[in-house]
Amino acid sequence: MSHRAFTIALARALAIALLSAAVICAGVSNASAATTIADVSPAPAATAQPKDTKLHAWLTPYVWLPGIHGTLNFTVPTTGGPAAFSVTPSQYVPKLASGALFTGGVQKGDWGAFTDLIYLNLTGISEGVSTISGPGGIVNIPINTNVQGRFTSTLWTTALSYNLAPNSPPENFDAILGFRYANFNPQVSWNFSGPLGLLPASGSHSETLTMFDAIGGVKGKFDLDKHWFAPFYGDIGTGGQNFTWQALGGIGYGFHSGAWTLVYRNLYYNMTNGGLVHNTNLEGLALGYTFKF
Repeated sequence: MSHRAFTIALARALAIALLSAAVICAGVSNASAATTIADVSPAPAATAQPKDTKLHAWLTPYVWLPGIHGTLNFTVPTTGGPAAFSVTPSQYVPKLASGALFTGGVQKGDWGAFTDLIYLNLTGISEGVSTISGPGGIVNIPINTNVQGRFTSTLWTTALSYNLAPNSPPENFDAILGFRYANFNPQVSWNFSGPLGLLPASGSHSETLTMFDAIGGVKGKFDLDKHWFAPFYGDIGTGGQNFTWQALGGIGYGFHSGAWTLVYRNLYYNMTNGGLVHNTNLEGLALGYTFKF
């Protein structure tokens, strides 16, 4: 091969090599550019979980034997005029003669409604006499007194609820707005060591009180793990002549078909102007089982 032919062949080889290198570099550059674009492109949005819009219902029968604290102000008619007879229950846990207690509700999305019905017939309540007064003023109370009481009550609470924490399951933190109806029928019987002038040595008297109050509050639960949770509830309300509030809290254990709950419950009523129910609390432990539908 002549020097001229060798030079031409070398030039062609170099040209092919340079062209191949350019093609390879171009491919690498395009791949790198594609990778860079992919890196800075926004990641696709996570698929949102569909909101539960099914209708759920639940029913909880429970047992509650409350103690009674407060003052009951009776107005006893006598021949000498009405006598104000104030007694204070001194036996913390009375006997339950009969009762019916349950709560239930429905939930659809963030909205819900519930109702709670309490009927209690409590007997064997030992009571201490605070004061007895009549037209002539306060009457001296004999040292030896035997005062017993019966306390029958019907309490009905109903309210709408709305989930205030939309990113959490319903019923975890709800606002509530509704009403509470209360019917109290306390009875007192006495046996004194002697007559008091206005009152005979022994007798009995009962009165009936009905109240209707608007209430507002919150309810829900704190999930502790997959099964355990801590329920809570609180409301406050008034009907003009009286004031009421209710609170409860405790522990629960849930599973697919239902849940057990043990709570401490306190229900308070107070009437102004010396009404029948004065600074009265019904409080104690309540145990219930919830059926889910």
